[in-house]
Amino acid sequence: MTLRSRHETVMFKHPARIKGIDRLLPAGAPPNHHATEMFSIGSVDLADAQRLDATAPQ
Repeated sequence: MTLRSRHETVMFKHPARIKGIDRLLPAGAPPNHHATEMFSIGSVDLADAQRLDATAPQ
């Protein structure tokens, strides 16, 4: 089994839900030097969340 990983900062315009994360994630991507969170997310789940964010009403 091959595992691939990458590190990426993603910014959302609206609060977002991503499959596998049990809470609403805040909008934006401000740097927080006091805490870091890492999530294991499937590429399809991330793409779905980004698509929903892009099409959400302002």
